[in-house]
Amino acid sequence: VVTCGAAISACGGSQQLAPALVLWSDMQRFGVRANDAVCTALVSVCERCGEWVAALSALQEASEMGIHLSPITYSSAVSACGRAGEWQRALELFWGMARRGLKPDTVAFGALLRALDLGHKWEWALGMLSEMRSRALAPNGITFSA
Repeated sequence: VVTCGAAISACGGSQQLAPALVLWSDMQRFGVRANDAVCTALVSVCERCGEWVAALSALQEASEMGIHLSPITYSSAVSACGRAGEWQRALELFWGMARRGLKPDTVAFGALLRALDLGHKWEWALGMLSEMRSRALAPNGITFSA
């Protein structure tokens, strides 16, 4: 599993989504059980390649396999949607974290704030900053630069 995750991550460095998807598929075909780290690597490759649909598909597949996904995985998917101008989907994913019992962290808020910025939704972004504060999460330089 570690080797597969590392190979998928390496695909992200060179923005090669197709080989990452083949590795993901091969893992399933050969019965290698993926984990959150591997899924995070795949979603991150999708994000780097600007493939938000593939990122959402990876999340769905991982969920169907019973993999407990972390806020980091969701943050990458939120970022993938935001970079593609899909701020509504980014918002849905963000709130979906809570429905799954996950607590969005500063990274997740930062990804959503960036998505809202790219969607020119500054009013929503201000609301999310207030939401961060209500959760006792301190905005940092990255969140403010979003």
